[in-house]
Amino acid sequence: MFDIIKSYFKKEKFYIIITSNSLYIKNYKKLINIDENEVLVELISNIMKINGKNLILKKTVGKDLVINGDIESVKYI
Repeated sequence: MFDIIKSYFKKEKFYIIITSNSLYIKNYKKLINIDENEVLVELISNIMKINGKNLILKKTVGKDLVINGDIESVKYI
């Protein structure tokens, strides 16, 4: 938890918090695609692919993004 707080105050480029049923990204660049089984998000230097079931965009504010659902994998492509 303290690493997340330090990251926020250092103004790092982005960070990600992943739990079994949600994913939070701070400072993403662009939401490329979203459907119930896959989400593609462009970050500063690569693209993140989130696979799962019943994925929904819960919240997007500024450059912060929250995705809920049964997250099965997260990888950079």
